[in-house]
Amino acid sequence: MINGILNINKPEGLTSAKTVSIIKEILKLKKAGHTGTLDPFATGMLFVCLNRATKIARYLSNLDKEYIGTMVLGITTDTQDLKGKVLTINAVNPQKLKTIELGEVFAKFQGDIWQIPPMFSAIKYKGRRLYSLARKGIKIDLDFRKTKIDQLNIINIKYDRYPSIVFRVRCSKGTYVRTLCHDIGQSLGYGAYVSQLKRTAIGNHTINRSVELDKFLKMSYKEQCSHVLSIDHVLSHLKKIILTESREVVNRVQNGGQFSEQEVSKFVPGNHINLNDKFRVYSSNGHLLAIAEKSEKSSNNLNIYKIEKVFS
Repeated sequence: MINGILNINKPEGLTSAKTVSIIKEILKLKKAGHTGTLDPFATGMLFVCLNRATKIARYLSNLDKEYIGTMVLGITTDTQDLKGKVLTINAVNPQKLKTIELGEVFAKFQGDIWQIPPMFSAIKYKGRRLYSLARKGIKIDLDFRKTKIDQLNIINIKYDRYPSIVFRVRCSKGTYVRTLCHDIGQSLGYGAYVSQLKRTAIGNHTINRSVELDKFLKMSYKEQCSHVLSIDHVLSHLKKIILTESREVVNRVQNGGQFSEQEVSKFVPGNHINLNDKFRVYSSNGHLLAIAEKSEKSSNNLNIYKIEKVFS
């Protein structure tokens, strides 16, 4: 049975769920899931977890994402992207736009920001997806959500009646790049929508190591399996500890029991784990046993670690 993660380069036009469904069928998987939705018009990285690797989906969905996109100024749509119904048109004077310090405007959207999620999104409201309500013309007053923009850089600008700005953004989980572009457009006084969007990184994993879906589907089964990443590899962003050689400790951890720092032989890298830090737990012979976190201190003033996820 295949267990691991595929780094798929999703093509335009497919939903993330459909991409997973295609892979699940061709590999004859029992379980499969992705770690963060890409809109149908968007392309780029989609982590697809296979079988037992679905256990770690939430640890990957929390990772920062990087995108390269293109926003078009002067037009707004109800979906905030090129697939939506045009709401406003406001032609831009290219010469006037050149006098605006675009870099300063973009800089205002770095750091912690607040967004109102778009109605055309997969967020649930009273058990129903927002996009299903939006298609029926139902609008819900949504609350602002806090998100973080770590980097936001302009790559290129094409000046014409409806200028296009190519940008790169590194952001936290839950950021809507469509909404980011919409809000920047409002700040500039013209409005904007996203015309292209590609996810280029998830955490420290990049699109350079992705395999295009069409190519993957044409490969032999053996070639397809060669692209499956191990759970250990994809969780490399988590700190790592190695237990002592005690079989009793290993058995306890594999059954979800707690352990103390006295039962750890090595912290890799470094030796400092903060409260609620998630980290990987290994046996002395290199087997990934579990994901754990620091819990409390015992009566002997030793750190105690509790198991959050066990791998058989």
